[in-house]
Amino acid sequence: TDRVSTQRTGKGTKKNAMSILMLRDHALVSLIVPFLLRTLSNISQAKVINVINVLPSNLLRVTKNHQKFVVKIVRSHCEQQFYNLRLSHPNLIKPEELISSPDLYLAVLPERISLEFALQTPGLTAHHLSNMGRNLADGLQFLHDNGIAHLDIKPANLVYTPGTFVLQIIDFNTSLLFTSDTNTIIGRRGTEGWM
Repeated sequence: TDRVSTQRTGKGTKKNAMSILMLRDHALVSLIVPFLLRTLSNISQAKVINVINVLPSNLLRVTKNHQKFVVKIVRSHCEQQFYNLRLSHPNLIKPEELISSPDLYLAVLPERISLEFALQTPGLTAHHLSNMGRNLADGLQFLHDNGIAHLDIKPANLVYTPGTFVLQIIDFNTSLLFTSDTNTIIGRRGTEGWM
């Protein structure tokens, strides 16, 4: 791993320090960091930002003021289109911030626990899973009422908040926006085995 440390200009206090830990892809991180600094400074007042690591699948995990975020590099036009709608529902992941430029589109998302991971470890009760099932149905109904087909529902694309166990739908990479009830999908979309 490589460590890069920079000091923001200011009064020289520790609150102005920023450190970035890069595990891979130096070009990717160096491209994204200026956007992160500008955007994440708007999320809360303090100026301490730690990019913990670069994750697979175009994600960065960021901690700021003890809040955890995932910054996703959104490469799919379908997903950009979904986020640009700025829909709000308790069972859909809601970006804290969207950052776009001609070359880059980032979604700053609250970090949650993946249902795929949770199903492999003990801890979820039948009551939790029952409520999550209702959350999933409510989220899908909201999407469909707004003309959106997700097309890739699977445990890896479902997350929940620890403590409340409220389920949210994520990853709108393959989603489609429909303008009428007569629109149809031709061909395959989604993940093999979950379609």
